[in-house]
Amino acid sequence: RTVQTFSVSSGGDVGVSQETTALPSGRDFLTALQQGGNLFVIGGYASNDGVGLSDVFSASVEAGGAVSDWTPRTSLPSYRYGAAGVSWRDWLYVVGGATAEANAVASILFTRPAADATLGQWSVTLPLPAEVYGAAAVVHDDRLFVAGGEDGGVLLASVWSAPMDPVTGEVGPWVPLTALPSARAGSTAVTRGRYLYVVGGAVDNRFE
Repeated sequence: RTVQTFSVSSGGDVGVSQETTALPSGRDFLTALQQGGNLFVIGGYASNDGVGLSDVFSASVEAGGAVSDWTPRTSLPSYRYGAAGVSWRDWLYVVGGATAEANAVASILFTRPAADATLGQWSVTLPLPAEVYGAAAVVHDDRLFVAGGEDGGVLLASVWSAPMDPVTGEVGPWVPLTALPSARAGSTAVTRGRYLYVVGGAVDNRFE
């Protein structure tokens, strides 16, 4: 349940962590996104209870980096954990993951938060070409990139890209790109300039 905040200096030094407002319930394998002055926590898995979660919460970022109380928002259609997520322009996306129906799914959910962080219903856009759990996702130049992950315990090296529509929020069509040098899941992806980075993850049951 805990949420930690760190200050970062102009030189890149990280300050001592401070604990801020805890989540309403404990969870792992969640999706966390930031848009504007709000944080969103989406789904996840309650390991202590052995159940997947579909609930969604938001909190505003206050002065000094603390967050406000968490407010419940429109839940996902069904529980989902191990999903990748991105925040792009006015939209939030939840990519792949595990659901009540399957250990890995190809579906992508998206919604458009209002200025007060309320959410409409979650919509479905063009799915990934393959089912995937624990993938890395990032947006670069108005395109969504999804790399790696796993399906049925099999690690994946595939990389896919699709354009994103800023008006409708729809994604697609998908095109395959150069695969990763090795299959991996549980990585994180970031972008800087014209470069994409896929960081860490599990490779052949080892963590890098």
